[in-house]
Amino acid sequence: MKHWLRENPLWGKLVLIGGGCFLLSAALFFWARSNYADAETQFRDAAQRQQQLEASNPYPNEANVKKTKLQLAGYRDSVDKLRTSVGTHVLAAAAVPPNEFQTRLQQTVAALIESARLNRVKLPDNFKLGFDEYVSTLPKTEETAKLSRELAQAQLLADLIIDAKPDAITMFRRVSIAAPSPTP
Repeated sequence: MKHWLRENPLWGKLVLIGGGCFLLSAALFFWARSNYADAETQFRDAAQRQQQLEASNPYPNEANVKKTKLQLAGYRDSVDKLRTSVGTHVLAAAAVPPNEFQTRLQQTVAALIESARLNRVKLPDNFKLGFDEYVSTLPKTEETAKLSRELAQAQLLADLIIDAKPDAITMFRRVSIAAPSPTP
């Protein structure tokens, strides 16, 4: 055979190139086959999961409903305990006459403006702690206790912000007591 390859070098090179191509194509074939097997396995798994989801019942069963109701009752109890706990930390404010509330509001705003000036904190124009409607009109007598508490809380919050010495306070809002309270 060595003698034949020496006499026909062109055929020898063609046999070597053909053999190399065959080995390369065989390697590529086995590589593609293993990729195909992996992809087919993933497809079958995904199809099986989809069939399980389509066949399952999307509505809760009785055990889950009972479990959810128990968790909801526990959550409701926790919220009630938290409310009573927070209620002990609320600033106390007695009912005051409407004109006295208005006077306190003006004094509080003036004190905050002075504190802001000393701490070099720029306040918004016409800063009234969110009590803008009560600067020119008197509140109802039954609202003054709640408004006094809100004023004390707003003052405490504004003092904390001013003491932190930001460059400016651009907005200070208060939700009106006339606004409906969110339902639990």
